[in-house]
Amino acid sequence: MARIGNLYISPPLLPSSSYFISTKQDFLAFYNTRYTGCITTRTCQLDGFLEDGERRRVEYTRDGSSINNFGYSPYPLRQCLSWIEEIEGEKPVIVSVAGGRTQDLLDCIEMIQETRMKLQSGESRFDIGIEVNTSCPNLGNVPAGFDFVQLAEYLTVIARYTANDPTLTVGLKLPPYTHDGHFDSLISVLERTCPIRFITSTNTLGNGQHPESRLVGGIGGSGVHYLALGNVYTLRARLNTAGLQHVKIIGVGGCFDNKSYQNFLNAGADAVGLATAIGVVGRDVFSKILEQ
Repeated sequence: MARIGNLYISPPLLPSSSYFISTKQDFLAFYNTRYTGCITTRTCQLDGFLEDGERRRVEYTRDGSSINNFGYSPYPLRQCLSWIEEIEGEKPVIVSVAGGRTQDLLDCIEMIQETRMKLQSGESRFDIGIEVNTSCPNLGNVPAGFDFVQLAEYLTVIARYTANDPTLTVGLKLPPYTHDGHFDSLISVLERTCPIRFITSTNTLGNGQHPESRLVGGIGGSGVHYLALGNVYTLRARLNTAGLQHVKIIGVGGCFDNKSYQNFLNAGADAVGLATAIGVVGRDVFSKILEQ
């Protein structure tokens, strides 16, 4: 079991935020299996993302990699929260939200907090965490995970809420970092303000191309596994050195089987998320990982 802030994740395996958890049916299917300890929603915006179904797609390669050019969920955040209100269970849910403008992030957290308070006042036995997606490579802008001024502003917004409610568990979904300067800048920001309880590492690596379809987008799956392991290992070491041991890590990138699952745990991840494997293997990939 992994404890991440106020979230208890058992087993420490979950679907990461992706296209494969877009609908209410997807949401419930992943929630209701005993082989996931938590679920992360597809990244939501206040008003939903205008998605061109013909242009946005995912392709796979023979080695288990994926290329996708998806954006965020087409469903508004409030609709996603309505699905969560229907849950009957104890498994926590992480709601992924887009950073965007600082005011948008503030409004998203406010809306999620309202849902949390509503559930806690009733008979709910689970909690909701928040993952701020700072790393989608498919939107034509500089992700906040690379814009450390913007990232610092996000942390200031998050701190307003965690200061008033220490039970609120918030984390960042980061892009894959490729040199020490990225890690130096991140730790510098977190040493000044660190209201987060976890980091999800990593999102897809931008600007890959499928060799046959010529689709350009973020690389996921096997193609980023070793980079993701390196990010998890380096983040754990850097966080520990900075005295930020309380910040846990959800490792994501190329988890297909028990070996790659253990690779993440050995690198320093507290829990492991996956997405591409759902498209390649199917929803039963979680049971196959844990029963191998």
